[in-house]
Amino acid sequence: MQRNSRSLLPLACVLLSLTGCAAGGAGLGLSPTSVPEVFWAIRCDTRQGPDRFRITQAESEALKRVPGLKPALVQVIHNDHESVVYYGRYRRTVEMGGSSATYRPDAMADLNFIRSLCMNVGGSDCWPFIYASLEELPSGRPRHPEWDLANAKGHWTLHVAVFYCEGPITNPKYLAEEYCRELREQGVEAYYYHGPMRSSVYVGLFPEEAIQTVSETNPLTGVLTVSNKIVDERLLKLQKQFPVSYQNGRRVNELVPDPATGQKKRLPFESFVVQVPSAAKTDRPRAKYE
Repeated sequence: MQRNSRSLLPLACVLLSLTGCAAGGAGLGLSPTSVPEVFWAIRCDTRQGPDRFRITQAESEALKRVPGLKPALVQVIHNDHESVVYYGRYRRTVEMGGSSATYRPDAMADLNFIRSLCMNVGGSDCWPFIYASLEELPSGRPRHPEWDLANAKGHWTLHVAVFYCEGPITNPKYLAEEYCRELREQGVEAYYYHGPMRSSVYVGLFPEEAIQTVSETNPLTGVLTVSNKIVDERLLKLQKQFPVSYQNGRRVNELVPDPATGQKKRLPFESFVVQVPSAAKTDRPRAKYE
């Protein structure tokens, strides 16, 4: 190669402790040092099939010999389905309220360099790592895989919280699992779901018939309206118990039009029903109303 809840107070305490603030009431007692640190890396290449171990080992050895790269930062991680070659170990920071991330050390310089690596095969140049990308390093098996919504059996569930990287919050997966654990200690059936950038918390599992489609015709206009109605008493009770969907432990308001006046009002973002992945036949929860 060459170089070319019932109450969100406990959750609030968790997040306040992360920002160095104090809050009364019982919390999880977490501090910035007690939350496992998350590192990001460059996914250089991914291989599947019977030759994946041999190929990724050869690629990792080749990367270790590239001038300008640190051999100690090259690693191969295997799982049941694929083998991945990673380079680097970066800390990712997202400013409060911001949408862009920064990395320490400079991940973009390393990423562009690795993408540019060229080798000659059979007299032709090729770029084996042209599709390299940045992603969170796998942190191993979740502590409670039985709480993973991806493994849950049911049709509907209620979304009550979401965590994502912002300011001092760098490990949303850990916080989602901790909040899930706390809810379960309170007797609430809670689940987590880890997406690529966000981790969400859900409560309850409900059958398909918990929500019914209702059709009504306006007797004056003849216009047919179709709406979805929750008829499951347990789901209705949970909606009252968890009326808000929190973002990083905060109430986030949204502008909602008033049906009577047409004017927009600022109201907290409500909890909402989603299909569990097994019911939606997808790898992510799907909102009932999306």
